[in-house]
Amino acid sequence: MRQRSELTAKVNQYVARLWFLRTRSFFLVAEIGESEHFMFYNSDFVGNKRMFITGVTVKRLIFISLVATMLIFALPLAAAAQGSYTMETLGERLSSAADDAAAAAICQEFMEKTEDMDLIRQAQSKWQGIDAPSVRAYSRKMAEENPESARHLYLYGRVVDSDVQKVEIGRKVVDLDAKWPYGYRLMLATYVTKLFTNESGSEVTQKLAAMLPEDGPKFAQLAEIDNGQSYALEFLAAYQVYAKEYAGAKETFDKAKALGGDWPTPLDYVGLLAMAGDFETALADLVSFADQMVTQGQLGADEKEDFLNYYYTSSLYAAEAFEEVIRYKKSKTGWESDEGSLYDIGCAYARSGDPEMSFDFLNQALANGWDRVGHISEDPDLEALHSDARWSGVVEKVNENWIAGKPKRKTETLAEKVDEVAPDWSLEDVNGNMISLASLKGKVLVLDFWATWCGPCRMAMPVIDEFVKDGLKEDVKVFSVNVWEQGKSKPAQFMEENNYDMILLYGDEDLARAYGVSGIPYLCVIDKEGKIRYKHTGYSDGLNEKLIWWTEDLL
Repeated sequence: MRQRSELTAKVNQYVARLWFLRTRSFFLVAEIGESEHFMFYNSDFVGNKRMFITGVTVKRLIFISLVATMLIFALPLAAAAQGSYTMETLGERLSSAADDAAAAAICQEFMEKTEDMDLIRQAQSKWQGIDAPSVRAYSRKMAEENPESARHLYLYGRVVDSDVQKVEIGRKVVDLDAKWPYGYRLMLATYVTKLFTNESGSEVTQKLAAMLPEDGPKFAQLAEIDNGQSYALEFLAAYQVYAKEYAGAKETFDKAKALGGDWPTPLDYVGLLAMAGDFETALADLVSFADQMVTQGQLGADEKEDFLNYYYTSSLYAAEAFEEVIRYKKSKTGWESDEGSLYDIGCAYARSGDPEMSFDFLNQALANGWDRVGHISEDPDLEALHSDARWSGVVEKVNENWIAGKPKRKTETLAEKVDEVAPDWSLEDVNGNMISLASLKGKVLVLDFWATWCGPCRMAMPVIDEFVKDGLKEDVKVFSVNVWEQGKSKPAQFMEENNYDMILLYGDEDLARAYGVSGIPYLCVIDKEGKIRYKHTGYSDGLNEKLIWWTEDLL
């Protein structure tokens, strides 16, 4: 499979602003607490149809765009609270807390000493990241002691585990104060993040789907209550898209656009048009947007076609417009020999219920070198084929291609070598010892920036651990650098429970920024002289062999 990492990086410059930055804010203060995180990360293109987003299939692309942009509402709206209780002082005091218990006490203090709801929510979310059971117990106690308080009931609803219970609590909050937007936000955020962006089939989504008709009108009610607020319109648009009310969603998009914010983006409009079946306009608008990016220097002219293929196909998959996927792929010059296009066509046929044509095109893709061995068995578009007797032959051929492609992959991997001075650092390990970059001169270092809530990180870490356990060379050190997490106990517990042998270090925002981390997992390999020589963002097939090739090259 040919690499398109340079194009991906350029696209990320645009997309990261829309998804990644906001979803990290969601991790801190979203209405539904810490239970769901959408983390955009860079990866190779798979065919042209898929952007890897944690736990998300391309079918849900339009909802992810809405959700990720929507979650900006969770950022602080008030500049400061009364007295010494402000967003700034909360951060300062937490950064100097002696341990997790002290940090939790600070969060509780802020929740009790201020009336600023955004600051209260921030403190609660940070406390949840440190010790979820204790903040849940505290919030429940306060709600029980104040049964007529919409605020206390709402705060308890933010930290309960059950999504159905969140909705039920949100309804009670609305009953207590029908003009207060937070009860609506708790309830509707749960629908958007748990029902609209998930396959319907689980017990939870079935229950939420049954509850939605009663709460559907509340999306428009919230938009009226918080008139002029982008987040409320984004909630409403998410509901309209889910309900296939595309004309109404277009009107909501236009209202939000008139507010002058970042949402909706041109890509959101393209996705909506594809959902509505207006493929011609969707493609024309996407071409116009790509031309604009080329003019502004955000995209190379030679990259435009790959960009169009990627995003148009993604929009079509989100719309389940599989016949249009097939037509569009076959309209491109050279599709007959392009393994990515052939694979995508095979997937589209599988999703449209035509296994005969699907196997035909998958075999053509394999004959042209398709080798994503780790991807094909997990591709949800091909699940319907797994019970077919021909499926084992497909898997066998993918493995053969993977083995045959090893020399080429190694050459391409080593060709990505860079020459950058590694920013200095001194970080605490799990035992409280300080480890510095300077003290490790003469060693080859692998740094893996990660967080416990990051799905792709959880996929990468067993691979990295296997690399360590398989006989790490004496001059190689592997560090798991935890970032964007509240508290130290959770990452330590995660490492211990999984028996990982990497050395845990506690990083911070400044370190991540210094290393240019725009998504996790982010791996970099530092040579014996303290220079970054290899970088990799996301999880992809072949990470195990890349670790071997990177380190062998620098020893």
